[in-house]
Amino acid sequence: MHSLFNAPYWAVSLVDQMWEFILAMWKNRNSEVHGEMTEEQASIIMAELQAKVRSYYEKFTSDPSFLLYSGTTAFSLPKASYDHLTCWLRSVDEAISTKQFQDQNTKRFF
Repeated sequence: MHSLFNAPYWAVSLVDQMWEFILAMWKNRNSEVHGEMTEEQASIIMAELQAKVRSYYEKFTSDPSFLLYSGTTAFSLPKASYDHLTCWLRSVDEAISTKQFQDQNTKRFF
């Protein structure tokens, strides 16, 4: 039996309670950020991808020259599946990167 003034007992008990509290906070934050279920997580990821697609599309409509190729057929919104969105975003990121590289190197030579 533990007495009320047993320091090792209180220290162990305090550390246990702190760990339980920290773990509960961590689980709560992860569920808020990533969702509790696989469907929620997929929904959050798709929403982030769609937001990035929208931002690129809006940027393109206001300034088509931010890409290497500014043809309107090359910048149509992709289908809504995860694979289509990620592939499309990778290709747009590559076009932006290539355009920036060319712009930087063209300034050196002219």
